[in-house]
Amino acid sequence: MTALEIEDFNKINKREFNNITDLLLESFLLNQHYKNKDIIDKKEELLTFFSAFLQKYLEIEFFKSSAEKLQLINFIDKLQLQRELLELEKGQNKLSDIKLAAKKLGRKSQSAFESK
Repeated sequence: MTALEIEDFNKINKREFNNITDLLLESFLLNQHYKNKDIIDKKEELLTFFSAFLQKYLEIEFFKSSAEKLQLINFIDKLQLQRELLELEKGQNKLSDIKLAAKKLGRKSQSAFESK
């Protein structure tokens, strides 16, 4: 392979970038209640890393206008809110686990009294 062929092969085109953008969007959307804590943690981690990436991009200042910069700042805020909502979801999962454990414990203690 020549250098020119390698360069053409490695070129990132708009279609590829749009496909990756769609994948990222799907991973950031909160469209259901998550029961698995690992999924919540991974989504949280993705949001944290992507927010950090955009904040770094904000520092470089490749903006044509202050409106573009403001748009990016607002988007970063949305990502942080999504992360906070995931944290709340994680807390609700913990609360439901506690309620379930309490219910099971209540049944066990009831059965212990009934057998006497």
